[in-house]
Amino acid sequence: MNAKIALGLNNGVDYEIRWDSSVIEKMIIEKGMKASDIRKLSIIDSDWDLLSSILYYVSTGEGASAYVSDIKINFDFASKFDYKVTIGGAGTRAAIAIDKLGYGSIVHLVSTNNETRTMLPRSTITYSGNDHDTLYPHLIVQFTEGTHIKANDIDITSPRANRIMYLHDPDIMTMPLNEDFFKEAGKCNVLLIGGFTTIPNPKDGLAKAEEVLGYIRKYVGPGTEVYYEDSCPPRGISEGHTAIWRTVASNISIFGLNEDELQNHIGRKINLLDANDVIKALQDLERLIPCKNYVLHTKYYALAYGENAKRYRDSLVSGIALATTRLVHGDYYGSNEVKEIMARPADPNGRQFSEIMDKLDNGIIALPSFLVTEKNVTTIGLGDAFVGGFLAKLSEHEC
Repeated sequence: MNAKIALGLNNGVDYEIRWDSSVIEKMIIEKGMKASDIRKLSIIDSDWDLLSSILYYVSTGEGASAYVSDIKINFDFASKFDYKVTIGGAGTRAAIAIDKLGYGSIVHLVSTNNETRTMLPRSTITYSGNDHDTLYPHLIVQFTEGTHIKANDIDITSPRANRIMYLHDPDIMTMPLNEDFFKEAGKCNVLLIGGFTTIPNPKDGLAKAEEVLGYIRKYVGPGTEVYYEDSCPPRGISEGHTAIWRTVASNISIFGLNEDELQNHIGRKINLLDANDVIKALQDLERLIPCKNYVLHTKYYALAYGENAKRYRDSLVSGIALATTRLVHGDYYGSNEVKEIMARPADPNGRQFSEIMDKLDNGIIALPSFLVTEKNVTTIGLGDAFVGGFLAKLSEHEC
């Protein structure tokens, strides 16, 4: 296989629970939890913390990841629900998504196990930094727009669909690397990296990022576009994380992120449908983390901002299409479902935003999402599907 797409760097096994408000409400009553106990927590030390955190994110509609101090908390919580076992990580999920469209890839792993070997498509070639099997499942909690929870004095309704990830995974916290992956990545048109902020100590995360950048300088030439997909640090943002982001961003082509990550960087909420507010947020991000180009993917639209923004128009369309298809169809789709999604009208909010952005003529390329009216949707892996679709289309261009 002559793969043109290299996908890294972290991976894991996910336990995706099937949401059941009645189970959550029973837990609230059994624990005597009240509205005043709901907290936004980046470190989960108990099942009480976990429940409190979930209620916070349902009430706000935000997505996030958090660190769990004991893997037993994940096992115990998952056991209360029906759940399915999947594999996660931006690279592995992107590989699965693009395989459905006929694209092969090489994938970097930090852990291996039967689940990963079974679920990765045959079109992938893997390089693992770990020489033995391990299993530290990530707890994935998805909720839909309008999810309602009422127990004791708690009465909350989610304003939007989203997902929360709870992690206790020594492999992603140490990120063992396989140098051969980077040797092969040098033969590809695009390379995805990320995951440095999952390493608990930001100094160690920076050292790992510099190790990766060293491999990229050694093996990957200017003909390969390097895309960094951002993620919220599970333990929350600290001052040291900015050094990681600035170091990575100064050595790559594209810095990709979603709206939650953008707002975390700039330290404020933004109105995603106010073009001027979004432009100011991107400018603030650029001052904080300088990079050649940025890609922002949101519920309503995706956009490219930077010196080569216009080059990424077709890639934005491909990313939006694949992410929307996953939103509607979950794991069960192929090229026909993607075509059906692309035949849909544009999301009206996204279309209006994009039209305003076009009139401003500031070099930002903003394209609307496709209209989705379904309520029972998949929220996990949407960013990964977007990245997969974006990079698949980008890989077709000779750099």
